[in-house]
Amino acid sequence: MAYILDHVLLWREGKTKPASILIEADRFRMIRSQLDRFHCMKVNLEDYVMTGGQVMLDSCTEEDQSFASFKEHMKNNVLGRGCTCFISIIPVNRSKEIAVKTAKRRQILINAPADHYLALKCPIKSLTPSFIYEAKKQQISLIFAELNNESDYQSFTWPWLRDALYLHPVTFIPFWNHREPNPKLDRQWSAFMGRTGIPVLPHSIHPLQPLKIADLRILGIDPEKGRVRLNGDADYNLFTKNTLSDSVETKPHLDYDNHIPTISIQRGRVLKAGQAVFFKPGFGEEKHIVIRSSYSSPLSLI
Repeated sequence: MAYILDHVLLWREGKTKPASILIEADRFRMIRSQLDRFHCMKVNLEDYVMTGGQVMLDSCTEEDQSFASFKEHMKNNVLGRGCTCFISIIPVNRSKEIAVKTAKRRQILINAPADHYLALKCPIKSLTPSFIYEAKKQQISLIFAELNNESDYQSFTWPWLRDALYLHPVTFIPFWNHREPNPKLDRQWSAFMGRTGIPVLPHSIHPLQPLKIADLRILGIDPEKGRVRLNGDADYNLFTKNTLSDSVETKPHLDYDNHIPTISIQRGRVLKAGQAVFFKPGFGEEKHIVIRSSYSSPLSLI
C-alpha cells in the first residue's frame, strides 16, 4: 500500500527542508516539496523532524550469548536508540579463524531485528594477503586493525597487501587497544595512511553512536543505508520538534548523542514508538558492501 509522509521537516547533513515523501512497497519512491496531486493515505508529520535510519557500531562481540541477553541488548542499546542498521564486529587472530567465527556470528544474527554488516577485528600483525582473501570470501569489506601505539601501523609493511587489496578492496578502521581514542591519534593515523594509498577510515569509531554520512560514504555503506534517498529502503527516524533545542535561527537543533527518536521505522515496520520497542526476530538482513566507483577511492599501485 502506498502512503505519503506529509509536511515533514527533512534533516540532511545539518540542514532542514520541508518535504512530502511517497512510500510504496517499503521504499522511498518520491521526495518533493509537496505531493498534493496524489490521492492516497497521507500522514501529517508537521510536528516532526525526519532523518534517515541511524547506522551504529554494535558494542557486543560475544559469541556465546543467550537469546534473552541478545534480545535485551538489541532492544535497549540498538533499537531503542533509533538504530535501523548496525555493524557487528567479529574478533579474530588469524585468517584460519575467519570462516568458523563468521559462521557462528551469522548464526546468532539470524535473530537480528535490524539490518547489519559484518566486520572483522584483528591485531595489525595478522593482516596478510590470505587474511584479505578470506575476508572477501566471506563477503566482508570492513576490517578493524587493533593498535597499541603509533609504531604498530607506521612499521607495518602495507605494500605487502597491495595486490590483495587491488582485487579485493576493503576499508581499514583503527581500533586502539587499552587507549582512549583522541583526535591526535586519529590525525596521526590519517596523515600516515594517506601517504600509503590504502583505503582507511581516518578515525576510530565509538560504539553505539550514529555514524556520520561522510563516514558511511568512506565505508561504502552510503547510499545503501543512513539517509533518505529515492528508491532506498524506507528506514527513518522521527523526532518531535518540541524535544529538540532551538538554535539562534529558531530552527530545530538535532544532537544524535543527546536526542532519541520518538519513532523509528525500518522498511516500513515500526521498531520504536515512544517508550515501546518492538523486537521481531529475524526481520533484519545481512547487507554487503558493493564498491561503487563514485564512492571508492582508487588504490594506488605506485
